[in-house]
Amino acid sequence: MRRIVVALVALLLVAGCSRPKAGVDEVLATASATPSATVTRTAPAATPTPTETLTPTSTPSPTSTPTPTAQPIAVSGDPRDWQVAEPVPQPGAPCGYVDFFDFPVNPPDALSVARGSGDFGAYRRRYELYHAGEDWWPRRGQSSFGEPVFAIGHGLVTLAAPDGWGRDQGVLIVQHAFADGSQLLSFYGHLDPPSVTLKAGMCVRRGELVGDIGRPRTTPHLHFEVRTHMPYETGGGYWPEDPTLAGWQPPSDTIWYSRMVASPAFLWARRPTEPEMIVLGQLADRALLAIVDERLVAVNWQDGRLLWEEQSDKRRVGAIMDARQPVLYVTNRSGFVEALPLDFLLTPPDEGPPTAPEPLWRSATRYLSSSTLLPLPNGGLVIANWHQTTALSPEGRLLWTDESVARSFDWVLTENELIVAANDSDPALWSVRGAGMIRWPASGGGSLALAQDRVYFYGEEGVFELDLDMQATRMLYSLSPRFFGPGDLLVLPGGALLVVHPDLDDSRLMVLEQDGTLRWERSLDRAVAGPVTLLSDGQRVYLLGQEPPEAGQTLALYHVDPQAAELVLLFRGGNRSSYRLDHHAWIGPNGNILLEVGGGSPVLLDPARVLE
Repeated sequence: MRRIVVALVALLLVAGCSRPKAGVDEVLATASATPSATVTRTAPAATPTPTETLTPTSTPSPTSTPTPTAQPIAVSGDPRDWQVAEPVPQPGAPCGYVDFFDFPVNPPDALSVARGSGDFGAYRRRYELYHAGEDWWPRRGQSSFGEPVFAIGHGLVTLAAPDGWGRDQGVLIVQHAFADGSQLLSFYGHLDPPSVTLKAGMCVRRGELVGDIGRPRTTPHLHFEVRTHMPYETGGGYWPEDPTLAGWQPPSDTIWYSRMVASPAFLWARRPTEPEMIVLGQLADRALLAIVDERLVAVNWQDGRLLWEEQSDKRRVGAIMDARQPVLYVTNRSGFVEALPLDFLLTPPDEGPPTAPEPLWRSATRYLSSSTLLPLPNGGLVIANWHQTTALSPEGRLLWTDESVARSFDWVLTENELIVAANDSDPALWSVRGAGMIRWPASGGGSLALAQDRVYFYGEEGVFELDLDMQATRMLYSLSPRFFGPGDLLVLPGGALLVVHPDLDDSRLMVLEQDGTLRWERSLDRAVAGPVTLLSDGQRVYLLGQEPPEAGQTLALYHVDPQAAELVLLFRGGNRSSYRLDHHAWIGPNGNILLEVGGGSPVLLDPARVLE
């Protein structure tokens, strides 16, 4: 069997319970922290049961506590400013090309809208048809009649019909041209007839008023579509099957996609009409391993091109790579775990698509399909769920079972052990070794960071360095009480620590020297809202800020200058999902960053395009 070089990649894939920290050639998936103090050390029952008699110690060093007067961090850059372009007439595009799209109600971001999106493709029983657009109600608890509606982008009016839908009132269609030769149509329905003053053949600009919401037979609202067909026909707003199969596109996702494509950092992304991709991690230098339609796929890292697709009906839901050998452990919807050799994915292209091998083994026991997978340091895996934690050897043999750590945690893998910071109902720090799980005396859960032979822990009380031999903690810096929401921790290229700490006063970004000395701290409250994640490629450092969910899921990517204590805004992406979803991020070859924004399909960015 051909041996391959596989970078140390850890792949933790459970929807809604993980978020990654990534470095060069590694993926560390973690989760939100909700710690509380605990100093009780236990040796949970296991098979075999570990017997540890260590007497761990904790030696805190008092240091200054942050005050509520931190200087606001300096922020520069705005991707929107870089993307704006005037509509200049072009051959085949008399009204110019689209620079990007804004939302049709309360542009640009449709903030504070009572309802918008979420019902595209929904089946309506009363019509026995599928909704071909999105319904927008701008006002909350009041009538939306008379609310203004705006063009989402530069374009040519192809249809302006004040009574186009009869009792359901006015319709307007705008054709949008792109520099690559493609075109899209935006459709605005249920407009108040007197407000439809534009005429077919006229040009409109992004943000230009196209009409007001009227009084259809139903509650006043905007019916909004994005489609590739029928530039001169109203259509009925519904379709007998999935509208994406007949030329419609999910409107809000298409608007966000246009914004991401217009970013100067953009390399590639999955289109809104393509099946969702769950990225597992990097395989060798050129390929990403992922799950699409519950099947394993390999994707070219640089351009998103599909290299290989598993021909199977096993309904894959998660996977993790072995720490020592090119083996992938995969969970199925049925609850079984399989071990797959990865050599087959490195078949040279001229030999044709590789064929998926037979599993090396399949677990004899079923587990929850939502179980979290973690790698054991010497090979094999840990399967964690609400009820118990189980360890399997590289051959699939049961090593031990134990009480569950939690569903939400951060973790790092050292040469000899797995360190887990659990953040759910029983926040604690654990070591996972060959014989079982050992609980640390550290207070509560938190975030972990690994730098060569050092492991650091950001907990409820402060920042600690872990002594793995003595299972003891040494406090480097004492922190003020943490407020709601997780913080984060990252080791900078020079060895200093970058910490995000949300306390009762604000959220802070600070740099600590290795001895715990505070180099600087800045307030993030005026610059970055919501949970923050830190990541680095070994040279540059980045911060992902999740904005408040009033307009769906929005993620902002910043470059961090640890010397100047400044941020540069590089990218904003998102969707209008009403559910709080985690953002995932990976850093790969050449420092490119792969983002999954709010549980959606990934987008690959090249930050150097912006920074340089």
